[in-house]
Amino acid sequence: MLIGHTGDFHLADGPRFADTVQCLEWIATDGAGAGVGLWLVGGDLAGTTVPHVASVNERAALASIFLRMAMTAPVVIVRGNHDVPQDIDVYGLLGGRHRIDVVGQPGMVVLENCLICCLPYPSKRHAVAGGAVKGSFDAQRQAIEAELRTILGGFRVGAADARRAGRPSVGLMHICVGGSIVGGGEVLIGREIELSPHDLTELGLDAGCLSHIHKAQMMAPGWWYAGSPSAQNFGEQGDRKSYNLITVAPGAAPTCELRFTPARRLVTVDMAWAEQDGKWRWLADTVPLPESMTDAEVRLRVRVPEAAAATCPVERAVARLHELGAHSVQVDKRILPSERVRSEAIGLARTTAEKVGAYWDSLESGQPDPAQRTRALTCLEKLEQGEPDAPA
Repeated sequence: MLIGHTGDFHLADGPRFADTVQCLEWIATDGAGAGVGLWLVGGDLAGTTVPHVASVNERAALASIFLRMAMTAPVVIVRGNHDVPQDIDVYGLLGGRHRIDVVGQPGMVVLENCLICCLPYPSKRHAVAGGAVKGSFDAQRQAIEAELRTILGGFRVGAADARRAGRPSVGLMHICVGGSIVGGGEVLIGREIELSPHDLTELGLDAGCLSHIHKAQMMAPGWWYAGSPSAQNFGEQGDRKSYNLITVAPGAAPTCELRFTPARRLVTVDMAWAEQDGKWRWLADTVPLPESMTDAEVRLRVRVPEAAAATCPVERAVARLHELGAHSVQVDKRILPSERVRSEAIGLARTTAEKVGAYWDSLESGQPDPAQRTRALTCLEKLEQGEPDAPA
């Protein structure tokens, strides 16, 4: 059986909406051409807030995608942490050529030719509110993870039964696995409710499909994150976006092919507006290749001295990026504060007494008279020498 595995769409109204829809349509078409016999979707369908109720545009686009998938094969969707259950349940009511199942609670979906063990995102908030777990944060997490392993025990039994019946068994989970890597190379361990790679391999499933982490990667033999089909933020700009084509058979080692989507590239350009040789000009920290700019979403990070903030020609830099083919340019301007020196003499003074005297001399009004200066400097000398009778 060939499985199309994707998830973490985060389809949201805004500048990335069209690009995300294009990627999802491409996945549906590419999977159909490859002969996908089952679609597994790992949740986080819309939006970037937790939770997120899809807008009319988001819901209509997602419904269209799922109907296109269902023209090819059955579709199984699990709830992610961004999904509101009542919001995503509607997709299970769509009338496609093949069935569409939306799973909001841990359980198994039995198809004629496959068993799918489904684990939606485990919500600690709901478990605590319902009184299922108590105690400290660590105690709560440990209790929920223990409950998860009880659920996995049921999956293990189901996998063994499916194998005896000659059907492959596959896991579909929206969860963090310890040791997973996010954009930028950070390794996640102990940040939230998680399973270990050992938990996955102990299940005895023929393959596993994971969502929640946006970077495609293998977490255990036969277990893969699909990643997100399009970039969600500039922390993911170095990741090529994809979905998985997984070939699975009962008792055989699965294979996974990453299929790269036509996601728009994210490019960061760092520049400084600075004075050099008596002239103000742009100085580039990074100079991306011109071809990398074509149809890219560009973040222009500029550093500008405070004195030149009002006259810095940022619009010229933006126009140049558009000339190179940038689809859009987002400006992130950092104003560098000027270092102000009240008196050059203060900077040249060596001792504290000399600095205090230079400061008094710089005052336009309110300077102490000679007698006050003498008393203050005498007190300062005693303080520096650590004399116990120095006045406060």
